[in-house]
Amino acid sequence: MLKQSTKHSLDLYWRAFKRFFRASWISLLITAVFVLLLTQMDQGSIILIDLLESPFNTALFLLISHLLAFVISLYPVYLSKWREGKHGQSNTKWQMHDDYLNIGLGIVVYDDSESEPTDTYILESVYRKFLGVVFYLGLLYVVMFVGNQYFSFPRPIVFWLTAFLITLFYIWISGTKQYQLVRQIASVLLPVFILSVLLLIGTIICAATIQWHWLTLLLLFLQLLISTFHFILFRRYRTLLTRENGAVFPYTKFANSLNYLRITTFGGWLTLIIFILSQFFVHSFNAAVIILCLFYTLYGIIIVPIKHYFYYRRNPEAKQRNPVFYFAFIYILPVFWVALFVFSIVTSMIGNNLHELDPMVTQKEEINHQVFVQEIEEYFTEKDTVYFIASSGGGLRANTWTQLLLEQLAAMPANDSSTVFESTIALSGVSGGALGSAFYTALYHPESHSQITAEKRDSIINRVGRLNALSLDVAWTFGADFIRELIPGNVPPPDRAKQSMLEYEKIIAEDNLMSTTDFQSYWASVFRQRRKKNSFMPALILNSSSYNQKRGIAFSVRTDEQFDRYFPDAINILRLRNGKSLSYLHAISPSNRFPVFSPGADIPGKGIFLDGGYFENSGMMSIWDLYSRLNIELPDFFSQKTVVFLQINNGKTSYAEELISPFQDSITIEVKDMGELSSILQTVLSTTMVSEYFQERLTQNENIVYTSLYLPYMVSEKKVKKMFFTQELPVSVKQVINENNDYLASIFSQYNNREYAEPPLGRLLTDKAVDYMNIVLEEDERIFRQFNEWKAGEESRIIEKQ
Repeated sequence: MLKQSTKHSLDLYWRAFKRFFRASWISLLITAVFVLLLTQMDQGSIILIDLLESPFNTALFLLISHLLAFVISLYPVYLSKWREGKHGQSNTKWQMHDDYLNIGLGIVVYDDSESEPTDTYILESVYRKFLGVVFYLGLLYVVMFVGNQYFSFPRPIVFWLTAFLITLFYIWISGTKQYQLVRQIASVLLPVFILSVLLLIGTIICAATIQWHWLTLLLLFLQLLISTFHFILFRRYRTLLTRENGAVFPYTKFANSLNYLRITTFGGWLTLIIFILSQFFVHSFNAAVIILCLFYTLYGIIIVPIKHYFYYRRNPEAKQRNPVFYFAFIYILPVFWVALFVFSIVTSMIGNNLHELDPMVTQKEEINHQVFVQEIEEYFTEKDTVYFIASSGGGLRANTWTQLLLEQLAAMPANDSSTVFESTIALSGVSGGALGSAFYTALYHPESHSQITAEKRDSIINRVGRLNALSLDVAWTFGADFIRELIPGNVPPPDRAKQSMLEYEKIIAEDNLMSTTDFQSYWASVFRQRRKKNSFMPALILNSSSYNQKRGIAFSVRTDEQFDRYFPDAINILRLRNGKSLSYLHAISPSNRFPVFSPGADIPGKGIFLDGGYFENSGMMSIWDLYSRLNIELPDFFSQKTVVFLQINNGKTSYAEELISPFQDSITIEVKDMGELSSILQTVLSTTMVSEYFQERLTQNENIVYTSLYLPYMVSEKKVKKMFFTQELPVSVKQVINENNDYLASIFSQYNNREYAEPPLGRLLTDKAVDYMNIVLEEDERIFRQFNEWKAGEESRIIEKQ
């Protein structure tokens, strides 16, 4: 008997779990995706920091999170009933309420009280209500994860212990008879709710005053924790919270299922309105808020039609009252999603002009390659050292770090009366590095910035770094751009990528010349102005990747038929049909397109272009191509110069590799077996192999000097072990890691943790990440140490030669 009972119980749990999972996978997916986005994405922590710096977004985040917890634990019941088919529908009554316009659209409520629930259904219901708890646990994990990063919050084991205790509490509550504890629960619900509200108000007040701070994060954690217990009690006892059982307002209202559903309906309208507003006021909303609104809206789009389908199917009289909606929900909507999917595939194959860059007539004011070569020979005749600078990719981090370093190099004396920047022949950039190089060049445009000062340049650079491009990408990817993607033919611009560039232009320039002047003419204006002042403006090389596995190059010097000699096996994205070209703004754009959130740039007659990092992420390949060609044209000139290749690098892994490179041979590499799929993905997704090859080739080249400028970071032993596939690090490597971390800690000791944050790879930095780069640039003498030591030695050699 015991064996039969155990077998029966296991079978019951298994059947209930299968029913639960089939109906609840969307809720589980929403929770998993949101948690992974905020913990595993490089910019996830920055999203939370940005959130807590805005009381408006903090309030929206908490409100929508609590509403979404109800939806996540409620909506699977409708999917479960959908899977039951006709049998399930026959045992359930469906009614419509709040049809204010009397058109057949309202809140649909079901009643299955007349049917006896099976053990499987009861157990499934327990699982289903736990979904809301899982969502809350996900939010608590995110907060503790970020708190552990910045404020020494308890380690993850504490979270798992908390989650275990909450789960035990839920199991205990679910296992008790409802009538047994209803009066006790009714008496504690309101105090718990009031405490939750007070914590919510406290979190918002802290977000408005001290903003990103350990106290703000702690209050957020406590608010979510108390709300978790409130959710458990409310969901378990909601239907019994009547006056007779000791409940008080507002809980007595929610014993009625209609009023409970009105909460979720309110949430649906609220999130839909916010998502629509985010299309127009995108910088007003944090990315996490937009993502939650998107989840809520999409879930509602799935469930609301299903509920109305049930209502019209089970109430034939509704056909006479609302024949149009009866026909729509019974016959049209069941095939609507399939039709939409097919239609989207067809329209994607047909295409439209949404992501197409606009060709424009050139101003014919370019600098051709013969003139550029002559200017190099003339300007650098008396100089002993020339520079070629490449900036690697890395999103907005690379954008800002590149501009900050170029500004430093523009003030750093070379081995003559000029600066390092003025002694630079060319700049090459990939992804964010391309944006940084191009934006910094634009700061010298004579018409856009006639009276610009170093202080103003610094202000603009910092404002560019603080621009929130992520919210625009998220909102328009699933909103404005998604809708316009479905329209074949011509659609009104701009798409999200062009809009981002326009936002940058508003910050950088005092006019619209970046978007109305072709790339080569715009750069030529800067070049000519600098030459009038007996200075030099480096040529620009912006790198992108074509869908046909070739590089896309935007070169600021006009080369015409000579382009292939400068950049072999590359595509000149500036030479379009009918003598047209791209504006300065549009020519920059293809270099910084990282799908899915950034669409590929469609250049008429050239193809689709993506982020340059897909091909080569350092920018060194194309600048080496340029040097090689110039060396052919000016062999005597370069034979008398010291040629320096300077790499601007912002990557955390690159910094760690450079830090321990002197001790690398002492590390015992232990390559462990891994799954075939993971090994393939790790190889295919690598964007550093070509860059590291060029770095090694340039390092070994005796005719040039190669050096790098790195963005410093804290380095963990765990990360280094993972980099080198080893289980143990030599003492020397541990020592250099500790020395690095101690040195950075000493730099930041004069600041509070809430005043800075490590800049992530992504489309959002916030003030804290920009402040981090400014702090290390000002305080960390190691950034330029190697470069300055070489420069000092070079100066001594020049003096000895003279």
